Amino acid sequence: MRSPPMQFARSMKRAPDRTVEVLTFIEHESVPILKSRQPGQKALEQKHANTLSKLEGKLPAKTWTWGHQAIKFGHYCGVISLGNLSIEILPKIYGIERDPGSSRHVLIRMLMKARRLKLQRAGSADMALQKQSLLDIF
Repeated sequence: MRSPPMQFARSMKRAPDRTVEVLTFIEHESVPILKSRQPGQKALEQKHANTLSKLEGKLPAKTWTWGHQAIKFGHYCGVISLGNLSIEILPKIYGIERDPGSSRHVLIRMLMKARRLKLQRAGSADMALQKQSLLDIF
């Protein structure tokens, strides 16, 4: 029996006085929805769920599904910005679910192969990409 994938949180500066927290999840992962959460806590607040509910009609069907006080991300990857919180959804790839850098790297390579992303490589770009969120890269 495999253990569930780890979730990751970090903060990044968007403006001098505005910090945006980035939560990283793996596709098909279920995330609890709480009335309030602490920074770094692997959950969404009800206000974030309300914003996602408003976005739902603009995105492909089954981008996520709703459960009892939870949301489960579907088979889509990318970044969703919710004001002071950004959600990064990475592909579920057998064997590297616990390493967001590797999942991010595989997603970027898939996008490059599909000619959906053009990236210039210079020096240790691969390592730098693994440490950044998708929002930093795009």
